[in-house]
Amino acid sequence: MMHTVTICDANHSASQCPALDATGLDSFDSQVAGGDMFSHTFTVAGTYYYYCRPHPWMQGEIIVH
Repeated sequence: MMHTVTICDANHSASQCPALDATGLDSFDSQVAGGDMFSHTFTVAGTYYYYCRPHPWMQGEIIVH
């Protein structure tokens, strides 16, 4: 099963995203096969909300200091 790790922003959004203003934050939208891992090195501090495009109820939050 294919998943994505997609930032909640004006270009990529799900109705469940708590915030869409990701101005100035890193952007990402990557496909990930079920059971695989995704890695991203953040370069900007902030709160990142993300979700899976095919499964928008799958979502999370990452806080970068």
